[in-house]
Amino acid sequence: MNDRKIELEKFTNKIVITFPYELNTWNQIKELPTAEWDKTARHFTVNIQFLTQVVYSLAGFELSQDIKDLIVKWEDREAETLLKGRQIVSLLDEDFPTFNGVELMDHQKKEVKSILTFPRAIIGHEMGTGKTITALVAGYYSGLPIYIIA
Repeated sequence: MNDRKIELEKFTNKIVITFPYELNTWNQIKELPTAEWDKTARHFTVNIQFLTQVVYSLAGFELSQDIKDLIVKWEDREAETLLKGRQIVSLLDEDFPTFNGVELMDHQKKEVKSILTFPRAIIGHEMGTGKTITALVAGYYSGLPIYIIA
């Protein structure tokens, strides 16, 4: 049973995020737009308009049926991309494999996860930081088209 959940509070139409206390998770959720800690209920709430960012950012959390229903209301391709990206990021959190024998650097791994969770992205890092291989790895895992403009 997953104790890390994302649910919809029906009366306030806010997203409710519950999880066992862990400092890294706490800090990650605290950075979400409009995130507020409810001391009494002991959970975070976030305004519903940030659902996409909440779902993308918290890949290991169980989604309530209400949240899943909201996601399904998006265009089919957007919902598929969102759910597929979350699944891939969950797998990559456990073990990040090499790509064609290349071990990605930490900042590249972080960027690949970011691209997989936010499917529309621009990598604007400085020259020589590995933008091309980062985009290729993200494209490989997502199955989405990747456009590289040099």
